[in-house]
Amino acid sequence: MRKWYFKSMPCCVLAAASFALPTAALADCGTLNEDDAWNQGFMHLQKQVETARYSEALETAKTLFTICQDSPALLYYTGLAMRGTGDEERAKIYFQKSSENLSIMAAEPGLSRKIWYTRYESEHPESTADAIQEKEHTIQNLTKEVADLNEENHRLELSSVELTASSGSEAQYYQQIMWAGIGVGIGGLALTATGIALTTISRDEIIKFNKNKDKVSENKIRVAGWALMGTGIGLLASGIVTACISGYHYSRAKDDAVMSFQASPIGASFSMTF
Repeated sequence: MRKWYFKSMPCCVLAAASFALPTAALADCGTLNEDDAWNQGFMHLQKQVETARYSEALETAKTLFTICQDSPALLYYTGLAMRGTGDEERAKIYFQKSSENLSIMAAEPGLSRKIWYTRYESEHPESTADAIQEKEHTIQNLTKEVADLNEENHRLELSSVELTASSGSEAQYYQQIMWAGIGVGIGGLALTATGIALTTISRDEIIKFNKNKDKVSENKIRVAGWALMGTGIGLLASGIVTACISGYHYSRAKDDAVMSFQASPIGASFSMTF
């Protein structure tokens, strides 16, 4: 048993040096269950750690290390107390030593699992339950942001469809007015041509088609011609203006519609491509 003790001394020096322990001879770690000082001291240590009295726990641990430096349970609870005081690096060393000593000194199965998990947790903080929960929280936030963006994109698509439908209805409205203006202009042109024909007809032709052969009938024809010509010119001008204005608005509402208007001293022309 003494031979085993001296082989384990290099590993125990770390714990002893950490607490500046006296170099008094240590009791046999194999008889800890029969040592009242150890049992009572370890119970105090557990309660102090559980109630977050970490400084008191470290003082208690110093005393327990004078009894047995190799106890995995003592090393584990000492590491917890150090971590509670914020000394994470030293706590990591004690968790590592505690897990290594499980191969030379037995511990309860439940405590052994805690020791190994705590060591892994200290060496891999990014894989702990808190870290995983934080990552899940981040993923949930990102998922929510993506859902909000998809909803906003859907809303913009609906708005685009509504604008397109509105633009199509507006274009159709101005197109109908434009065709109505063109129709009125054509009607006015026909009346103007008829009026011109009546005002320029010769007297012989009037006599030829007039059974009464009197001057009154000739005047009536002339007046009717002038009336038709005036009405036709008015309708032609109205149709042109209406077609031009509605055609302008139609070309604005419909991207593929092109309107052009040309004027010269001898005439004017209007064209619409759609």
